[in-house]
Amino acid sequence: MKINIVSAGGKAVRLRLPNALALNDLTVGLLAKALKKRGVSIRRKTLVKIKRDIKRYTRSHKDWKWLEVTSASGDTVTMQF
Repeated sequence: MKINIVSAGGKAVRLRLPNALALNDLTVGLLAKALKKRGVSIRRKTLVKIKRDIKRYTRSHKDWKWLEVTSASGDTVTMQF
C-alpha cells in the first residue's frame, strides 16, 4: 500500500506498507471491533470477503487508487495498493 501526502507548498510524504500488513485477518478483526464500538454492525466474515476481493482486484490492477482526496487549500492524499 502506498500513501502519498502532498501539501500545497509542494512538500511530499510517502509511506509504503506491505499489503500483507495492511490487509490481514488481524487488522480485519481490529476493524470489526472498532466498527462495533461505533454502532456499525458488520460481521467479521463479511470483512474477510471484502479483504479477499480487494487483494484479488489489486493483483490485476496494479495502479488502482483506492482513495484520492484534495482539500480546498490544495493538499492531496492518495492511497494506492
